[in-house]
Amino acid sequence: MPKSLFVCRSKDCRKHRRDIVRIVEATASVCDPVDVKCQGICKGPVVGFKINKRFEWFKKLRGAKACKALVRSIERDSIVKDLKGFHVKRRSGKKK
Repeated sequence: MPKSLFVCRSKDCRKHRRDIVRIVEATASVCDPVDVKCQGICKGPVVGFKINKRFEWFKKLRGAKACKALVRSIERDSIVKDLKGFHVKRRSGKKK
């Protein structure tokens, strides 16, 4: 079963359309994008995916380095070092 990348498409995150497109394209080989409503983080772009059956959320994912770290994290089913600064711990395990 392919993994899903939950991509916030709320008003604030849509402002970062270029970054969202970059993220979706970078992760296309490892997961399928799924649009979700606002997750209450409002620091776009915001994405999430399941790690060991638990939702984990990340904000302010911009640039090639963040995209590469996201792909590595999805592939390894764990949060890699380069992605930890984007992790939103208070949203762990939650999905609206």
